[in-house]
Amino acid sequence: MEVTERLIDAVPVRNLRVQRAGFAHVWRTAEHLNAEYGRQGLDDWYPAGVAVTCAGSPAWW
Repeated sequence: MEVTERLIDAVPVRNLRVQRAGFAHVWRTAEHLNAEYGRQGLDDWYPAGVAVTCAGSPAWW
């Protein structure tokens, strides 16, 4: 999933406990690692779990 500025901006500020830029960095890194591990055939739940948690609810996409 490409984490765009639009997606980052759609996250309600009340849901963030860190600066928006830090949140965006973690989300993008998790998405990148998840995709890279998938390409390598590796099964690692950690970056997938972080990415899914960051993506949150479709209600605020």
